[in-house]
Parts: sequence; structure tokens; C-alpha cells
Amino acid sequence: MRLTLKKKPLFTCALSLLAVLVFGQVELERHDDLNQEALRFWYSNSSKPSHKFNRNISPTGDCMQYVNGYLYFTWYKGGMTTRNLMLSRLNTETNSWVTIEFPDKNSLYTSGEYQGGGNSHRTTNLAVSALDGTVHLLYDMHADDLKYRVSNKNIAFAPDSEFTLANFSGKQNYFRPGEPISGFTYPSIQVNNEGELILEYRQGTSRQGDKYLIIYGQNGWSNRNLVMQGNNENPEYNQYGGFAYFFGKLYMGSSVRIKGSPIEFNQGFYFADAGKNGVDQNWIDIKGGSHGLPIKGMNQMTQLKLAEPLPNGSNGMTSAPRFVVSKNGAVHFTNRIPGEGTVHYIAKPGSTTMEKAGSSPNVGFPADDGRVYSIEIVNNKIRLQSTKEGENNWRTDFNWSGSEQFGLMSYEYRDGKIYIIASENKESDKLPLHYIVLKLNDVVVGPNAIGPAGYTFAANESETVEISDIPYDVAYGQDGQYEYLLEQTQDVTCDNNAFGNDPASGVQKYCFIRESKAPYSGAPTSIPGTIEAENYDHGGAGRSY
Repeated sequence: MRLTLKKKPLFTCALSLLAVLVFGQVELERHDDLNQEALRFWYSNSSKPSHKFNRNISPTGDCMQYVNGYLYFTWYKGGMTTRNLMLSRLNTETNSWVTIEFPDKNSLYTSGEYQGGGNSHRTTNLAVSALDGTVHLLYDMHADDLKYRVSNKNIAFAPDSEFTLANFSGKQNYFRPGEPISGFTYPSIQVNNEGELILEYRQGTSRQGDKYLIIYGQNGWSNRNLVMQGNNENPEYNQYGGFAYFFGKLYMGSSVRIKGSPIEFNQGFYFADAGKNGVDQNWIDIKGGSHGLPIKGMNQMTQLKLAEPLPNGSNGMTSAPRFVVSKNGAVHFTNRIPGEGTVHYIAKPGSTTMEKAGSSPNVGFPADDGRVYSIEIVNNKIRLQSTKEGENNWRTDFNWSGSEQFGLMSYEYRDGKIYIIASENKESDKLPLHYIVLKLNDVVVGPNAIGPAGYTFAANESETVEISDIPYDVAYGQDGQYEYLLEQTQDVTCDNNAFGNDPASGVQKYCFIRESKAPYSGAPTSIPGTIEAENYDHGGAGRSY
């Protein structure tokens, strides 16, 4: 069944830059005006309250994901009287957009001091499962009942004609039937190399909240797992930060708010290696110590502390920290401290301690070239900077030279490219959106071939997959059609003879590998982020706290 929303696509693109510009190590590969406008909380009559916390609401949250050659983006439609939930999908090969408009709207306050205004914590969030082709949307929540929509299976990569509202569920307050969830705050979703979706959220208050993880895998959503207990523990606390997936592992990086502390906002840097998905093993601190779950109260949380960046007399950090783990294991933390600017702490590869490195931009993501990148909006222009992992020697790789003034952006890094959706900076409740692609010339990646979830590129057709030391599973094919050889301990020729069949006749095929019965520690699936030009509020990378 097909539901036609409009006679014309909701997303239309105008290519505004025909020539490729090169700035040092980075190319501006594409810039499209998307001819769409996202929501900002704003009224022309300034005496009427328009918002609580922040005016910006789109694009924020964990609102982007790149997978299998598609870029997905969820947002709210511009106009204080509009505010519809939107979902857009881009085929990056054909540059073809398709957009769905949902009947759901971003909620405004209905009474009290902020009546008629918006809440910037009610972000849009999404995740795509490569395991079954489902698209998952979480939206419009700040200590509310769960609001969730999910597509039918195999819709994520379906033709544009099938990527429609009719192929999504209605609004649900549960992941598993009969198990509604309330008090839902700050959702964020990571994707590991096995294709599992790792959903985190908070339940409880800002100084005594509990952190949960729920896993979506081959059999759907798991039970919820309490991994950090702040409520009813002594002393009570709440973790401000979240989880990120880098080079085959999930990590927790955060600050805390402590009930009864004279410091009002966030304090400390805390860190743990959470393994494949945060729930299948004990967490490991930077010194190798093992910690069973859940992490209970500040007494146990203190064992994960790396540093205390606050100067004496500080009232705390108003945002969650940003952190990355680089290709060779360097750990970088940054955060803004009122009156101090952005502080940067580093644990070099193999180190068990963290040292203050001085001021720097906020870290954004680690790339396959061994560098750590920062992407921010500075003076309403996009700026990309980088430093070698474990160092604080930043170079400027790219400065936006166009006439556009940006106020907010979200991005995904994947295979040497940064995919960006940015909104213009203007006094309006409708912010024009732009699509931008930056290419990192120093990053060497394999061909643009996507293998099964959890596998990484190994060889072109007719080449040899070299295997040593440990057994590997090898997949051969393209576009969802594969043959497999499991637990291989010797080199494998990437051809029809070796696999006994031609899984995708008439097209170029590739080989992909993963460690047998173990997660493959390859490049990160994708690394999300949300950047504001100012008023960072409580926002960490890819989240808005």
C-alpha cells in the first residue's frame, strides 16, 4: 500500500556549489539548500514566552544516522503553529531525498510561566536497524511517557515509493507490548558492529536519576537494563553525559550532579569501557578494574572518575562533557566551564591517568587517520579543526567561506566524510536547512561497499582475503546478497569458486570479514553530534540535555 503525502517531494535540493573547493586537508564536496525550514521557538512578540532552556530545537538530539549508503534525519517542521515531526532519507548515491510528515507535533507548555512556549529538551531521535530494515523514532519527551514510532521491517532501504507514513506504526508508549515506560528523558542511540541498537535514557530527576540501556537485536527489543543507579542510593546522583561507540567498543563518558552538593551543576569527568553493548559484561575503568552493574550511587561511581576540571569556587559545568576514544586508545574529554572557557583533558594511548592539556575546541569525533576532530559553529561559520590523538596541537582544516550564517548543526562522520545538516541563524520560527558534505582527504578507506552488519571491507572480487592468528567469518557479495565462509583460519580467494556460488550475478562483488564469535574492532559505524553556535545548554555530542 502506498500513501502519497504530496504531489512533489517535501525535500527539494538546489546545488549551490558546482565546483569542489579545497581547504588544506578537507574538501567541501557538496552544499545543497534543502528548501525546507526547521522549527525554532520564537514569537515576533517578544513579551510572549517562547521557550524554556533554549530556543533551538531542530536539528538537535540524536537525529541523524548514516547506514548502507543512506542518510536519515529527523526534525520538527518550522513555524510555532506547525511543529510536525518529520523524517527525511537521502540516497547518497543519487542525491534523492524523500520526506515523511507525521501528525505528531512538538508539545508546547499549556499552563504556567512558559504557557505557549517550547521545551528544548523535547528533541527528535532516530535509529536504523540494518538487521531487519526498521526505522525507530523517539520524540517530544522530557520526563514524559515514551513516544515511539517504528517502521515495518525492510522499509529503511526500500524504494522511495514505499518509504511512507503508511509503513510506520502509530504512536506507542512501549517498546515491548504490555510494558509502557514513563518518566522518559534524554534518549540517545548507538549502533555497534553487530548491528544492535543500544538505547540509553534517564528515568528520574536531575540529581537522583537512573540510567537504563535497552538493546534492539535480531529478536527485537530486550528488557530494560538498569546500568547506573542514582535514585535511592547514598549519596544520590545523576549522570550527565552518555554513551558513544568508537572502534568496536561502547564507552560511557560523563559528569555528575549530586543531591545536596553545594555545586549546583555538573562536576568531574567519569569514564568506563562498557564492552559490546553496555550490558553483556562488567564495565572496565581506565586502570583495568572491573565493575559489576548497576553502578550504584556516588560511592561506586567515584571509582570511574578521571579528573576534576572545576576550579575552586565554581558552580559547575552547565553542559555534559564531550569525549572521544581515538583509533589507538587515547581518551579526550572537553567541556566549557563558565569563566574558564573550554578545558581539555587527555589520557594518552595506554595511559591509566588523565592530564590537563589546556584550552582547546570541543572534541567531536575520532577519524581513521588517527586524529581527533572538532567541528563547531564559530561566529556563525562552520569550523573544522583536528589534532593528533593524545595531543592538544590543533590545526584548522576547514572554515566555511560561504555567505550563509549558521546557528545550529548536526552531523555524522562515516568513512572519511562528514555529513552535515545545518540551520541558518535568523530571528524566526522557521530556519532554512542546508545539507553539507566535507571530505577528509587524509583518511584512506576501502571502496564504498557496504557489507552485512558487523562486517568490514576486506577485498575486492578476485583479490585475496589475508587471514592470520585468529579465525574470521567471511562474507562475499553485495547489496544484501551474500555467501558466507565461517571460522576461516587460512587465506580466502574472493570469488565464486571459493564460496561455491554467485550471490549477486552481474555486479561487482566484495569480501567482508569479522572475527568469529566476537565483535569486530573496525571503524566506528557512525559518530553523531549536535552543535550550537551559542547557548550550549546541557548538550553533549549528539544529545541535548
